[in-house]
Amino acid sequence: MVVESPQLPQPSSGASGLRPRGLLYHYTTVDGFLGILDNDCLRATHIRYLSDSREFVEALEHAEGLVDAFVGEFERLNAGLARTLADAGDRFGGEFDRLCASLRDGLGEFIGSISSPLSGRSGAYVVSFTDDAAQEPDTGEMHGDRLSQWRAYGGGGRGISLGFDFDALHGGRPGESWCVGGCIAYLLNCLYERGKKRAALEGVAEVVVPELRKFLETTGSAAGKGEEQESSLAAFRGQTVLGWVINASTFKDPAFSEEKEWRVVILGQRKGDAANGEKKPDMCVKFRSGPLGITPFLQLPLHLSSGTSALHRVVIGPTPHMQESVKAVEMILEDRGVRLRNEKHLDGVEVVPSRIPYRNW
Repeated sequence: MVVESPQLPQPSSGASGLRPRGLLYHYTTVDGFLGILDNDCLRATHIRYLSDSREFVEALEHAEGLVDAFVGEFERLNAGLARTLADAGDRFGGEFDRLCASLRDGLGEFIGSISSPLSGRSGAYVVSFTDDAAQEPDTGEMHGDRLSQWRAYGGGGRGISLGFDFDALHGGRPGESWCVGGCIAYLLNCLYERGKKRAALEGVAEVVVPELRKFLETTGSAAGKGEEQESSLAAFRGQTVLGWVINASTFKDPAFSEEKEWRVVILGQRKGDAANGEKKPDMCVKFRSGPLGITPFLQLPLHLSSGTSALHRVVIGPTPHMQESVKAVEMILEDRGVRLRNEKHLDGVEVVPSRIPYRNW
């Protein structure tokens, strides 16, 4: 009998196929834009070094209670789970307790990667985007041309926003994780309301409980596969933690709800991976200068010169030298092999000027 690990739970907040209403915009500075072109990648910054990391930690300050709610959802969904475990044999009698312990330990490590300095590869790395088409109420602003974002990134006429196609940006199907350089990555909308956050975590339980029960009922009576079964269950516990963490890493404080943020999150290697014999990710943590000093990041490849590039639009932020800026951006894109949009190439990258009058905020 071949023992297979249960299916990896997918992020609940994207399980319904939720999509952005338009392109996803990444606002940056001119220097940031040049760095993106030079390296053909976006920088995924360690979540501890984001400007809103404090609010993110506060949003998870009641995480212990959320784990209790998660465990309660197990019990609510499947009152017979204990009987299933007992029927599977003594070997699995404590599996429920081990699963709960793994959740608490995994969550503690995840929060530790946020609230304490970087430890090796461990932690979550984030690239942020805004769904400008989802603004409520509709302000009439051109998408990719938001005044609030220019004030944050475009001081002195040095802001640029990059519009990426949702389908081309992620490496899998909507709501599903994919692999980037040996690390797990995913693209999901951020959650701001407490009720939605709780529902997302409970949604993981709705996936996990049937999978766990099916696995135990299938393998519990098998003889001579104890070690293999234990290994599969250990992998399942790790996958459950992963499903939980994927959702938790999209939580933001309600004060930021105006941003309508989406995130690509790349999970760095967990501390126990190497010890457990798992394959070491190929991605290397790099460092740059940031508002908090030396800032760790990972690279998210873009393949800008390829026919499958996710970049569809570039908006030049308010500047007193708009014509020169637009021309210069077009020149450097062509120099890097990026096809521009024109009558012959309607699928090329569009370069447009901001409609907002220049002010030196």
